[in-house]
Amino acid sequence: MLRGSSNTTSASTEVATGHIGVLRLRSDISEYRRNIETNGFAVVRGVIPPERVEDYVNRSYDWLERFGPDFKRNDKSTWDVKNLPPHAKGGMYTLGGVAHEQFMWDIRCEPAVVDTFAQLWGTDELLVSYDGMNLALPLPQEQYDHGGKPWPHVDQSPLRDNFHCIQGIVALTKSEVNDGGLLILKGSKELYGEFFKQHEHEMPEGGWPTRDLYLHTEQQLQWFYDRGCKWEKICCDAGDLLIWDSRCVHYGAVPSGDRARVAAYVCYKPASMVSADALRVKQQGFKSLRNTTHDPVIVEVPPPLPSWDGYPIAPENPPVLDTRGQKLAGLVPY
Repeated sequence: MLRGSSNTTSASTEVATGHIGVLRLRSDISEYRRNIETNGFAVVRGVIPPERVEDYVNRSYDWLERFGPDFKRNDKSTWDVKNLPPHAKGGMYTLGGVAHEQFMWDIRCEPAVVDTFAQLWGTDELLVSYDGMNLALPLPQEQYDHGGKPWPHVDQSPLRDNFHCIQGIVALTKSEVNDGGLLILKGSKELYGEFFKQHEHEMPEGGWPTRDLYLHTEQQLQWFYDRGCKWEKICCDAGDLLIWDSRCVHYGAVPSGDRARVAAYVCYKPASMVSADALRVKQQGFKSLRNTTHDPVIVEVPPPLPSWDGYPIAPENPPVLDTRGQKLAGLVPY
């Protein structure tokens, strides 16, 4: 328990839009908890002021432009997949040192972002993941590595049906219906455990995966639709924080309009939850400037991808962390 557009999915599925659980910090934390428990997700408004949002967007593009002279942020004629480094799902960047660029650590250490998760967990003693960013350009559909299609999933192992993790996205650009961004299958959180019980016949040999990731097929999604679940595009403004329970079926859509999407993935958990072994892996990941997956205490450092051969793998601007940042990184104890 918590403590203290329709063309982006199947044609038969209606997509609602909204700002379910729009909150204000501190005074509305009880409402925030209710929304996250009832709806599975929430939007916390204005966690980063506009001037710093603009700075983070510029530094995100600076990072992308370092990989070659052919991509220019202000020249849309250069917005072509052949001018971009390897990425996933149309704009997810986790390699190339991005997880440990100074601007990414500046985002992770933003006071209101950290404060939101501190209130959620009821403690200021948190660890943060070394996750990546999303910079999704509006490209022809055939240029997206997944064809621009939905990839509905949960970021939680089927072996865990209890509350386990709250994920976050810091939106650095406005996200309306055609701008890409997070879609949630509203109502899927409440059906999480029941879904896997009723689909034991689809369990792979060896049992459900222990990894905190499960991808749903279109046939499996129909099971949710039959029980009243509907897709909702989470619209937000630049500087907002999107938060959701990992049991929600969700995915990130690519832009279908003419604006790019820029966002950073953030996730925090109490430091008391990490094991000694996981902490050592985490610290080694920082030392080697590697990214991790979304969970900050169940630490997974993905292997390098062959497609990154020939690209720089270290950050251009390695992080210099203050004491608070070092504690969030797991480098020094609380």
